[in-house]
Amino acid sequence: MRRVQRGTLNNSSKHRHDGVLKRYNLNQEYIRKVCARLLQETLRFGAEQIIAMIAALGTLGLQIAARVAKPSEFRPSVWSIIIPYAAIIICFGFYQLLRVPALIYADQQREINDLREKITALTPPRRTAAQQHDFDTASAALKLLGGTGKTALRFLRQRGSLTYGFPVPSSTIPQGLNITETMWVYNHCAAEGVLACEEKPGTGVKTFSIPSTMVPVLDELLFH
Repeated sequence: MRRVQRGTLNNSSKHRHDGVLKRYNLNQEYIRKVCARLLQETLRFGAEQIIAMIAALGTLGLQIAARVAKPSEFRPSVWSIIIPYAAIIICFGFYQLLRVPALIYADQQREINDLREKITALTPPRRTAAQQHDFDTASAALKLLGGTGKTALRFLRQRGSLTYGFPVPSSTIPQGLNITETMWVYNHCAAEGVLACEEKPGTGVKTFSIPSTMVPVLDELLFH
């Protein structure tokens, strides 16, 4: 018993350790993505600022070389050039720190959507065009007929076929319905092509059945 308990505890500890390690690896990967994207977005803007700062310093150096500016003015001028650009870059870095997670999330969502589209494109359609037409036809009929339609069609699905004439046997009427409701459902479904109907000329006797193509459609709509 103690060996079993120790084995169970060891397995549980291993699972916890694996879970912690997996979360740690995911966090590390996310941090690397954030840092790389942060550097990329900052340099996209900061590179222009650095080039402008170098150009300004170069201009100042040329002015001193040409004795247009005094050497004593070099240091204050340098700081007056560097500080504003450095402040802009730092502020932009903080801005990107808030913006980059949203950009990464948007990229991930685009990747997920692309994968879903590829999976959808590679997945064969659930139904053929003809099967989809039958499904839509039966769905529309059941939407109109409601609970009465489902009760009557389930009854017919269990019996296979039903014949109605005069008199009408009570065994051919679904429980909870009367003959008027039953015939309304079956006649409507026959007119829409959901059911097959054979009528003996001059007798008024009708036999309703479910076409083979409609059997899986009705099974899905009635029993799922």
